[in-house]
Amino acid sequence: MIFPKAGNYEIVCLVHGQMFGVIHVLDPTLPLPHDQAFYDEQAREQLKGLLEDADRHQHHAEHQDSIGVHHLLRLLSDLVPCRSLV
Repeated sequence: MIFPKAGNYEIVCLVHGQMFGVIHVLDPTLPLPHDQAFYDEQAREQLKGLLEDADRHQHHAEHQDSIGVHHLLRLLSDLVPCRSLV
């Protein structure tokens, strides 16, 4: 994609209309606001946050599944008479 001049260009996802963003195009003769190391560090921090969120979500889902199974087993044990195997 080629941008004709420096400026801010709004974009919208054609598949997901609620997803949008802005592309900031800088004048190529001006220095960048940060060096690559700055952006690499930002990417590492964002990745770490995403992975932590995913772990929390997975743990919560497993916990909810576990609670659901135990609750179901309790309900079934109330409904179905059990015989001792000993």
